[in-house]
This record gives sequence, structure tokens and C-alpha cells, in this order.
Amino acid sequence: MMGGDSIMSSTTSQSDPVVHIPLYSYDGAYDAVVRSMVQQLLACLASYFAHGNTYDVLITTNDWRTLEVLIDYQAKTRYRFDLRLVSRDELRRAFHTDESRLSDMTCMRTTFSKFFPIMTRQCDAILHLDCDTLFLRKVDLSPLFVSAIGLVDGNPFGRSPLWRPTESQADFLGIAETVKPRARWLNSGVFAVQGSGFELCQREVTQ
Repeated sequence: MMGGDSIMSSTTSQSDPVVHIPLYSYDGAYDAVVRSMVQQLLACLASYFAHGNTYDVLITTNDWRTLEVLIDYQAKTRYRFDLRLVSRDELRRAFHTDESRLSDMTCMRTTFSKFFPIMTRQCDAILHLDCDTLFLRKVDLSPLFVSAIGLVDGNPFGRSPLWRPTESQADFLGIAETVKPRARWLNSGVFAVQGSGFELCQREVTQ
């Protein structure tokens, strides 16, 4: 949920961010599965706009079923958000991949859905949100955009050990060795990218 999580960041100027909420389906996804995911997305949008949030919203999907529901939903609610249907060809070009990866459920739900607008640099500053995110109030996203990549500590009250990045993770996130651990686990369902963060993500995702 957006509203109570503490924020940690990993050196760029503030630009008006776009909130990206993807909903991608894997090959052969049943109607019932898509319907359940769409319901979560609609709840996310309703909570976002109900609390008066005004950041631009971009929704991307690779499924016509999702697109049709969102077109109808927008017509009924008059909520302002942009819709984009992403083709398989666009995904192949953006990620320099082949059909085998496009047919993989994990790749589609995690890598392709989360990083498509980052790989194609749809705007100058992007906040990614998973479709099951709920907003509890109007939010200020600026703390997530004080650096190239902004991450959320999803469990500040847990008892598990503090997360210590590996050498490669520290290099990717630009974390100095002298920085003390602060987070117990990072919520990959919410992260922000701007400036040099695009190049970092593009390089690592391509590898």
C-alpha cells in the first residue's frame, strides 16, 4: 500500500513523474485469471483518484481483454490516464529477446511488464506500481525522486535481519560500502527511475 512505507533511495533533478501501472498476461492466460488481475488494477486506480492524486498515469498491457475493460472504465469514470497496448514485436525490440522469453510467465509478469517504459524511455521520470497497490491518501512522490533509482523499504517493522546488498547489487544501485543497511526487504512493486537510472536499468535488464 502507498501511504505508510518508509522510503530509501539509491543524482538527478526532479521532473514531473509518470505513474506506470502495467498489467500483462502470459500466453494462454484464462479469462478468470485476467479478470482477477483487472479487478485489482481497477481498485488501484479507484484508490489513486479517490484521494486526489494528480500525477499522470500510464497503463500498459499486452492483452486486448484488459484494454477493452479499461477503455470502458475510463469512459464511465472520466479518470485521466493514458492507455497503451504493447505488441509482441515491441517487446522483442525493447528487450532484444525472442519468442521463448515472451512465452515465459515469470519474464512477462516481472521483467517485461515492469521495465518496458524504462527500456523505451517513455518519459523522463517513471514510478512503477504493481497493479495490486492501494492508496491510503494523497501521496508526495518527490522523496522517491531524489536520485537515479528510488526504492521502498516494504517492511520497516519486521524482525528479520537488515538487507545487505551483494557487491553487484551495490554497484548497480550506486550504494557506497560505508552506507549502513536500513531495509529488511525491498518492495519491488514500487520503484522510481529517472536520469542515469534509465541507463543502469537498461544495461542490467539487457544482460
